[in-house]
Amino acid sequence: MNEPQPSQDACQRVRQYLDSYISSELPPDTNQEVLCHLEGCPACSSEQQTRLRLKRLMRSAVRQQTVPSSLEEKIRRTFRQKEYRPPAIPTPWSRWALAMAALVMVAFGGWFAARLGNPPRIEDLTRSQQDAYIQTTSARVAKVFGVGLGDHVHCAVFRRYAKEPPTAEQMAHEMGLDFRGLIPLAKGKVPAGYRVLLAHKCDYQGRNFVHLILKNDRSLVSLAVTRKGEAESFSKEDLVPARNQSGVAIYQAAAERFQVAGFESRDHLTFIVSDLSSENNLEMTAGLAPAVRDFLSRLEA
Repeated sequence: MNEPQPSQDACQRVRQYLDSYISSELPPDTNQEVLCHLEGCPACSSEQQTRLRLKRLMRSAVRQQTVPSSLEEKIRRTFRQKEYRPPAIPTPWSRWALAMAALVMVAFGGWFAARLGNPPRIEDLTRSQQDAYIQTTSARVAKVFGVGLGDHVHCAVFRRYAKEPPTAEQMAHEMGLDFRGLIPLAKGKVPAGYRVLLAHKCDYQGRNFVHLILKNDRSLVSLAVTRKGEAESFSKEDLVPARNQSGVAIYQAAAERFQVAGFESRDHLTFIVSDLSSENNLEMTAGLAPAVRDFLSRLEA
């Protein structure tokens, strides 16, 4: 007999307590309630693990920051101002905890801006902070989507672009004999107004990619192709296709400000990652998928 699933109201109530539960700040009765719920609710248990990873990554990144010596005194002066009224914060937060939170926000401002949906500024983030941002963002989607998402953020979003873009001949050379045909293919299938900003082979986290970066006046788009790892597949993760285009199943996910769509051939995974809307990213993927899948199938034959 199947056990009853927790109600949506119960999950919502428990998730309000998760951060305090992780920090061991709940009273015993509430702590026990959350513990019992987590034991029987895989979704909330997964959310707890995600928040734990996020907390560890935040702690690691904050510890690497150099905080101005005058910051503590500035925070103390703020609290002493008569006009200042601290916002209502649920117990057991204290005045000291609020000051520490402000300290963390200043020391780690660029990362928090990224979490709130603003584009992370490369000049504000160290390499370790970039990696922390990618890891926490990728943790919000199924593992297979994180493959393409990570390469897009690392190689397209955080890239320092040269003032002079590479020529078409240079990009074809970088792509290699097998994959240079993807450049004109992509140009012919994406909406008008996009140009190929960069086409090359790259790697992230020890994994190799064939990567095209496309751009128009507002959006940055990656077309990233990589060979499948062992047992790696969209279909094997019990994902439901968002669309089927000419026999190609297209899968879709979102994390932070990024939309990720993907499809597969026999040996490769292909991703379209962008800051477009969900609908527009899926539409662009649908325009590319049949031709790219056929291109890869010929290479695999």
